[in-house]
Amino acid sequence: MTDFAESTFHDFSSADASLLRAAAVACEGRSDSPLRLLDIGCGTGAILGALASAYGVTICTGIDISQQNAEEARNRLGRLGPGVVANIIAADYMRTELPLADVVISGSTLHLINAPFEAIFGKICRETALGGRLVFSVPSDCLANSLLCW
Repeated sequence: MTDFAESTFHDFSSADASLLRAAAVACEGRSDSPLRLLDIGCGTGAILGALASAYGVTICTGIDISQQNAEEARNRLGRLGPGVVANIIAADYMRTELPLADVVISGSTLHLINAPFEAIFGKICRETALGGRLVFSVPSDCLANSLLCW
């Protein structure tokens, strides 16, 4: 795995740090250049930014329903230099055509998309390059997470 400084993970919640570690493993050994990343529900772009910083030449596509998050993600990725091409979109994922990606990432977002899982994963499959990988997390259905919804 690319050598992420341990301090990199301290900047993330434990769930996001786990997602970042899994995404880093998914990126390893990819001969694609540039590496094409897609983050569904990218938020402020922290995970895309960490991966792009680690892997250098990348094309990062992020989509988030929040205009404010998308703007923050654009700013974050815009500071990473000329090797990183960032396309950050504020839109509804299911209504937006996106380019092929080698690694698709989604942290605690897929369950919030208002569509049947078959439709969501069908769209993800169409946007994942041959041999590509999907790394995603969904929150646990437990009392603590249920209370957070209230």
